[in-house]
Amino acid sequence: MDFKVTLSVSACLTEMLGDELLQQRYVRYLNDRISLAEQEMRVFACNARLASLARREHDRFVHCLTVFIEKWGMDLRRAFGYLQSSGNVAVIPSAATHAYGPLWETWPQVVDLQVRVAVEHYQKTFGTAPSGYWLPECGFFPGIDILLAQADVQYFFLDSHGICNACPKPKYGVYAPIHCPRGVAAFGRDWGSHEQVWLKDRGYPGEPAYLNYNRDIGFERDIEYLYPFTHHSGRIPTGIRYFRIGSESQTMLYDSELAAVRCDEHATHFVSQCKVRVRSLLHALGKKPVLVALFDTEHFGHWWREGPRWLDQMIRKMSYDQEDVKLVTAVDYLHSNPMNQIASPSMSSWGYQGYSETWLMGRNHWIYPAIFETIELLEKLIDKRLLTDKQRRMAVEQYLREMMLAQSSDWSFMIHAQNAGRYPEDRVREHLDNMLTLYDQLSQGRIQEEWVESLKIKHNIFSGLDLVDIYLRCSKAI
Repeated sequence: MDFKVTLSVSACLTEMLGDELLQQRYVRYLNDRISLAEQEMRVFACNARLASLARREHDRFVHCLTVFIEKWGMDLRRAFGYLQSSGNVAVIPSAATHAYGPLWETWPQVVDLQVRVAVEHYQKTFGTAPSGYWLPECGFFPGIDILLAQADVQYFFLDSHGICNACPKPKYGVYAPIHCPRGVAAFGRDWGSHEQVWLKDRGYPGEPAYLNYNRDIGFERDIEYLYPFTHHSGRIPTGIRYFRIGSESQTMLYDSELAAVRCDEHATHFVSQCKVRVRSLLHALGKKPVLVALFDTEHFGHWWREGPRWLDQMIRKMSYDQEDVKLVTAVDYLHSNPMNQIASPSMSSWGYQGYSETWLMGRNHWIYPAIFETIELLEKLIDKRLLTDKQRRMAVEQYLREMMLAQSSDWSFMIHAQNAGRYPEDRVREHLDNMLTLYDQLSQGRIQEEWVESLKIKHNIFSGLDLVDIYLRCSKAI
């Protein structure tokens, strides 16, 4: 099939995909779910409909296990590499640990570290330089485009208001990219495409025929029944679900054939709406418009079980069933349309209210001044004359790892959403404590090598890169 889409993969994700321990844990997870589904099939031996649904879940886990082990050798980086080499999918990196850029603007060398580690890790993983870059949460601030240009990034994506509020005001709005003054192209999200899929109460995932994410047996069976398969004393999702959206009784069991029909209808509807909009915009703008549909990958398959099927159907219909709209990557578009308006985007994100409120509010604002202090301490440790000492360099490199891990926007998001208990706060404080301990040891010249080694084993992200050297280059470039 000839189609073009862009997929963003963060450096920390590709790093974890190659971790043998995590690969083995995923295999155990799938085997546990297979065993749980088999138990469900035995429980429902006298109920043909539920037994069939349990069988369906069982077969899904078996298929995942087979693909993971036999097709990709337990290393999904190979899968991303295959997609990249196919020419149909443009795989691009995001910030090394998905740090939300605008809140680190006062420390450009730290933002640059996130960019350069992501780019160099991408090159190490895929053997080629990335063409584009995904700003975590579409978080843009004036100046990050300069860092991206220095890293030879050709384009990035923004939410619509980042483009619409650019200076000067873009002539074509979000329906054509703009070039930042340093030459990097910025594509703005098309909200019309997004709302068609995810608009609350009217988006496709709310279809009553689709599988109900909230009716997971992990929240309905006795914990003692689940424990041999989940190994968890609390309630967690198992991925096994039998009911349709909105169902509260046994009379609304999931019907996979009906869901497939609705999926096909929704794919057809999305394609038809794109055609209508493209024709209208072509007439209004006097040039071919670009519609940038940006979606969280986790929504497809996780929150919306039928999402991957919808994507497959939509791509096939877009590629084969019409000629008005063509799927392209950002690079494809720039090759065909190299001349675009020069403008400077405004600070923006795609979070709540469109700026930084999700990651900087009453519950999580304490994170930033605490990490700012550790960055100030780091500046005291970066002395090239002293970094020739192997032990000291190892400790400083671990300091950088802890700092980058603490910067992850996931922690502040989870604290904001209050959906993970104390875990995200504990993780941030753990990284802060580790940095302070490392600083004390480095400043006193009493490095506890065994402790640093144990910490490196525990938090060993980006071990294949020289983080100290990268940070020194970032500091020199600013």
